[in-house]
Amino acid sequence: MRMAFDGIGEKEDRPFTAHITLARNRSGTPGSFASLLKSEAGRSFGTVKLSTLKLKSSTLTPQGPVYSDVGVYPLA
Repeated sequence: MRMAFDGIGEKEDRPFTAHITLARNRSGTPGSFASLLKSEAGRSFGTVKLSTLKLKSSTLTPQGPVYSDVGVYPLA
């Protein structure tokens, strides 16, 4: 199946893994993220079925970001 964005950007050889970036904490202070979650607690963003939640960390390097799992939490 041909996608609308095929041919745009660089070719990616890694398999696609759906993900959502909920927040970036540049300050390193965990309380700021908790505060954001509390302020948006009643907001609806739609519905999706999740099987795993991965808490990721990214380290920015001159070659690009390096991602690592901080925690992996099965939901099913």
